[in-house]
Amino acid sequence: QLIDQFERNINLVPAQVKRSPSLAMEDLLVNDPIRAQQVSGKAICTQDGIEIPELAAQVENNAFVLSGHIDGYSPDAPFDLKLGTSQHENLVIPGAPKNVGSMPAPLREAYLQLKPQGECRMEVHAKREEEGGRIDASGEIDIVKGAFQFSKFPYPVTSASGKILFGPDPKTGVDRLQID
Repeated sequence: QLIDQFERNINLVPAQVKRSPSLAMEDLLVNDPIRAQQVSGKAICTQDGIEIPELAAQVENNAFVLSGHIDGYSPDAPFDLKLGTSQHENLVIPGAPKNVGSMPAPLREAYLQLKPQGECRMEVHAKREEEGGRIDASGEIDIVKGAFQFSKFPYPVTSASGKILFGPDPKTGVDRLQID
């Protein structure tokens, strides 16, 4: 069935567009968008955009909280959003999560290199200051009980804990990745 979908995908591409078989296969492996369940809270839509005081939801049995604002309705609109785990629950990353194919390519690549699993708490702050501008992200991941298998290291790491900070350095503005 996968091969039939692959061949149909290749055959549907117009002749003037060149696509490699690997790109067509990647399109097939991407899952549906990540779906939120048990959503509660408020999103206030006005002519100027969307204000989100606090929106709670479950994704893959993990509780998340979203807050912030989006200044307009275009895909390139400025925004300032915070996404984090619930105060009362850890994020549980299973050994084989269902939504790997739905991750943005850089995140998916990092996941496939490390294959993390376990429990953590996290908060991510994403911001775009001007229409169509660069998206800046910063955040903190507090690993409570983690494990990973780096693709270039033959031994698994278990019972890991610590903190990962990422984003622009507050003093210099230079992107950083700090592991404590």
